Amino acid sequence: LATGEGKTVLSLGLARRWQREGKKVGYLKIGGGQDADFARQALGLAEDTAVPEASALAHRLSSYAQSKDIVLIEAERESWTTVRAQGAKALLLAFYPGHEATEVGRTARAMGEGLLGIVINAIPDGGIANGLWHEALGTLPLLGRLPQERRLFAPSVGELAQHLAGRILTGEEKAGELVEAVMVGVYCLDPAPLYFGQRQRKAALIKGQRPDMQLGALETPLACLILTDDVEPNPYVRQQAEEKGVPIVVVKEDVPATMSLVEQALSQTRFHQQAKLERLDELIAAHLDWPALNRRLGLAS
Repeated sequence: LATGEGKTVLSLGLARRWQREGKKVGYLKIGGGQDADFARQALGLAEDTAVPEASALAHRLSSYAQSKDIVLIEAERESWTTVRAQGAKALLLAFYPGHEATEVGRTARAMGEGLLGIVINAIPDGGIANGLWHEALGTLPLLGRLPQERRLFAPSVGELAQHLAGRILTGEEKAGELVEAVMVGVYCLDPAPLYFGQRQRKAALIKGQRPDMQLGALETPLACLILTDDVEPNPYVRQQAEEKGVPIVVVKEDVPATMSLVEQALSQTRFHQQAKLERLDELIAAHLDWPALNRRLGLAS
């Protein structure tokens, strides 16, 4: 799997569920990095969760696994042989937007008895209801179908402002709020409140010289207001934002350049906010066959 396809998300969801059931859960990530650090914090683990490289896994597990009921090892597919040598079983995560069904089926079958099951991630509405996936997977154990969920990979206002090199002028206490959509206000045929009212938890990206459109956006629920061209907000716009607790982010670039930076930010956002964990728990409960997973592991639910 490539970065951003859901390995850490799934690992955290499983670990948190087992923790709530009273199990002692360990987590290791081959390669380490920010994901490993966040997982350690989110799971309340005292020990280091990073394994520098696959060849170091055996040494790390020899003492680490003794105090755990189950250890989750997050690894790339290329490390499977090394991980399997430690007696692990594979929960193969298929990223629906980027993986071919036939490729997933071939990979799963090549794992043989080491395959625990398959979880398909980021499925759009109605996406799995096609014969190709059913034909490709056949009788392979499909343990979960996780829907596409924008909230899990939404950046916070603070992260977005940092990526845009912007200044947060108001509502800095809301910098941790998640931005699930970005709407651009340039020339709208509809009145601004009607246009911006179509989405919730959004950032409104508007030319700094358009206070009329900014005020219209502020009549709708906003995660933040992004003003371009390094223009300070109109005093009345600032007053309204302060009263509503909406962060205003001022950036130097114009609308097209800022939108390009926003697209980069959205593609690089990681699962590193505590605010996303509750939603993750809901998705695991609703879309993963938990009893079947535990049975295949020999665990009591």
